[in-house]
Amino acid sequence: MNRNILIEFASSLSEDDLKFLYTRLNERLSGDVAEALDFMSHYKALDSQLSVAKSAFEVYNICDSVTEVLHKECRKRNLQFDR
Repeated sequence: MNRNILIEFASSLSEDDLKFLYTRLNERLSGDVAEALDFMSHYKALDSQLSVAKSAFEVYNICDSVTEVLHKECRKRNLQFDR
């Protein structure tokens, strides 16, 4: 997975989209991963990265990488999450 693609993707997200995607990938409750994958599939660069995954294990590794980059972007923007 090209980390620069992930960084560019994360920085292009609105605050609401960033919170949405980070929450889905971080918590991974029922349906969260499916929603996150659907969301990411609308971004051509990420969709192409996801489409070359050879197994579910690779998909989850990509999700983990995205989660890490999104976490850093949230900290950079000093986003607060309501609980």
